[in-house]
Amino acid sequence: MYIESVRTGEYATIGYARKSHSNESQSVRLRLLESMTAILVDPCRCSKIYVSPICAANSPLQERDLKRSTLIKEIRNAHGDMQDLISYAKTAVRPIRLVVIDYAGLTTSPQDLSDFML
Repeated sequence: MYIESVRTGEYATIGYARKSHSNESQSVRLRLLESMTAILVDPCRCSKIYVSPICAANSPLQERDLKRSTLIKEIRNAHGDMQDLISYAKTAVRPIRLVVIDYAGLTTSPQDLSDFML
């Protein structure tokens, strides 16, 4: 059913991945983010993928990536960051199905999620 709905274009299936603050090198961070975006491409079949390269799970969704990371340009399959996802969502013609790759989920705040979805 999921694959069929992707084929029909009933929803715009977009992906989001984020990586928390940690001490790994930039090359390791890039490799880990690219692994996440690869999953969003196949098997999830997202047509656009947005990435927050350095972001805590408890940071407010609307405030993520206000300071743009140069790493975003190096991530294969990335169409932008959270600010780009917000812009896309505001102008989308079709309903959006958001696929999230992250161990902590999209956010740790139910209120933040509710505010984001409105």
